[in-house]
Amino acid sequence: CHTLRPLGELIHREMPHLYVIGWDSLLEDKAAIAFCRGFYGKLGEMAEIELAGGPPASIHDAFAEAARCFEEQGFILGDPEDAAVSAKHGRRASGKFDIFMPASYQQQHVNSASSLFSAG
Repeated sequence: CHTLRPLGELIHREMPHLYVIGWDSLLEDKAAIAFCRGFYGKLGEMAEIELAGGPPASIHDAFAEAARCFEEQGFILGDPEDAAVSAKHGRRASGKFDIFMPASYQQQHVNSASSLFSAG
């Protein structure tokens, strides 16, 4: 898929106020589906809360939920073409995604998919 680099970087550079989420490798279809279900499911849940007068939906929270769903369903974060990642886990990685966040958000938070995963 490789949408994050260079395309995502270009979008982020030209419009640094936007969030940019993309894949930085090839990916398994089922891994992408797990990520999307987590991301859009969380956005929908938060939108309902916001419409009921709660706090606004958070792209970062939706991204964190997507990463959680990806890992929970047994997918391995990493480039499937990277033999070292596959060897570490004993099987092929499922795909690598990440997020570029607005500079104002980056000053207060971490912006890496790998930081959302448990160690190991």
